[in-house]
Amino acid sequence: MQRKYRIRHIISSLLKASYLLLVINTVGVYGQLVDNFDDRELTNPQWQGDVTNFIVNQNGQLQLLATTAGTSKIYSKFKKPQDSISLEFFNKMQFAPSADNNQIIYLLMDQPDELSGNGYYISIGENGSNDALKFFKTVNGTSTLLGSGSLGAMGADPADVRVKIKITLDGTWDVSADYAGGNAFVEDAMFVEDIAWLPDSLYFGMMAKYTVSRIDKFFMDDIKIKTIEPDLIPASIVNVTYIPTNKIKIDYSEPIEILSATSINNYTLNPGSIKPTNIVIDGSQSVILTFANGLNSGIDYTINASGIKDRVGNAGASTGTFIFADKAVKGDLIISEVLTDPYVGGEDFVEIYNKSNKTIQLQGLIIKNLSKNESKSIINEAILKPKSYIAISKNVDFLISTYSPKSDANFTTETLPSLNVADAFIAIIENGVVLDSFQYREEFHFGLLDETKGISLERIDLNGSSNDPNNWHSAASTVLYATPGYTNSNNISSSMPNTGEVITIDNSLITPNGDGLMDFANLQFSLPKSGFLATIKVFNIEGMFLFDLGNNIIVPTEGSIKWDGLDNESNTLPMGMYILATRLFHPDGDIITSKNVVSIADTK
Repeated sequence: MQRKYRIRHIISSLLKASYLLLVINTVGVYGQLVDNFDDRELTNPQWQGDVTNFIVNQNGQLQLLATTAGTSKIYSKFKKPQDSISLEFFNKMQFAPSADNNQIIYLLMDQPDELSGNGYYISIGENGSNDALKFFKTVNGTSTLLGSGSLGAMGADPADVRVKIKITLDGTWDVSADYAGGNAFVEDAMFVEDIAWLPDSLYFGMMAKYTVSRIDKFFMDDIKIKTIEPDLIPASIVNVTYIPTNKIKIDYSEPIEILSATSINNYTLNPGSIKPTNIVIDGSQSVILTFANGLNSGIDYTINASGIKDRVGNAGASTGTFIFADKAVKGDLIISEVLTDPYVGGEDFVEIYNKSNKTIQLQGLIIKNLSKNESKSIINEAILKPKSYIAISKNVDFLISTYSPKSDANFTTETLPSLNVADAFIAIIENGVVLDSFQYREEFHFGLLDETKGISLERIDLNGSSNDPNNWHSAASTVLYATPGYTNSNNISSSMPNTGEVITIDNSLITPNGDGLMDFANLQFSLPKSGFLATIKVFNIEGMFLFDLGNNIIVPTEGSIKWDGLDNESNTLPMGMYILATRLFHPDGDIITSKNVVSIADTK
């Protein structure tokens, strides 16, 4: 009898456990929806629809991965919160949306179909440049526009946005967005629409419409649909922007209470413990501070804000930093490194060096390929400090993973004009003025290289001519063939000690093997006047003439000519000593001659 009771008790326990698991799973499927895809799965919560056309990528994001053009849907079911609702998500289209490539995001739908369902959705994408987050209500497939976010905000390439929607019990929809995909939210739309009529079971998801070139360009992440919890967190500074010459704009994390946000005593600028002289509200969560005197270039400023309240009365203190930067003028910036033939999966890069003693604001700088008359502007706020480098590329992550740059290397992610592998005439332009230009040629690379894929071309002398082929050399193998964002492997300075000699050699021993160590020698010129023509002949140690390194070439008064230990057919010369015999002739009749010995050592 006791044994039968135990068996019945075990069976009863198992049935209770099974029921509990069923309840838990049901809650998981139909509860409030939260998914950041960190588990790399589409099963928790359960996603439905055309799931075979979607993956969770290596970045932990939901990504479309279709095989042909068409439309694909993916959605998940949840239970409508019974209080005020917070709905958040990140969305990305890696292209500028259009009528042929666009998206619908199902927010609160009784079925994932805007043509026959009931509920609310967002539409993104149209012809023209006015793409925006457009909010629709649909009743039995008849849609009505409720409101729109900022016109044109979704017209960029890529079209990124992080959206936060608060829907209160009185039907107020408060929409905030960060169109950089971060968490610097600003109010973007507000309208009133009661959602009490919706059923308890709803769907969230998206439908992507795409051509064959966009079959993997839709992304979504960080989805949260839940009951709004009480706001106990005060507004904090998320961004500070300098406005020439004596103003700054502060962006807060949420809408702010006007009285506290415009109180002069609530702000202090350091260094100097400076108080603003005037404060004005700029939108719902931004202020502009004016100071009596102009701010100084190159200083790292900190703005301290205290007693700033949000709209529900939370008060707090926070800080923000910024640096005032000048716009470049001719002579400030030069092109210092170029890669036009990247490895598969990578992108071109152009590196810029700041020769000046100023801190330079690069935003708005134009990079142009004069050969194609194609230009791209630097969109992001990028600041370049004195005597510093910055690499500009569409795929900075690839540069970092491929070339392992130094920890202090600088990068900015931007789209460059297309650059041919063989040639490109690259210019950097500020306010219509060409600051520097470089007419790149593939043959400027080291002659022993079989191919130049993945190998950058570096400027040798930062003070030398931009368009002197002798002032450029392939990056060294010891730095993995590129130095994006930091000192070039071939860098030298033309400011050599003055020996009083007209022609000198910087390396009397070279090992031309591309490892970045003594790969070449430079004949340095310090001439009494301009206009000299140089003929440079290479002899072996027995005095046998081998070839001309240069024949009646114009040389600068201060500059150099490079010899990499190769003959004029790019063959490596044997180990030994060689004589570079230079004859300088001036139309005035002046003649200068010099002989310099360079030894080629074992290159292995």
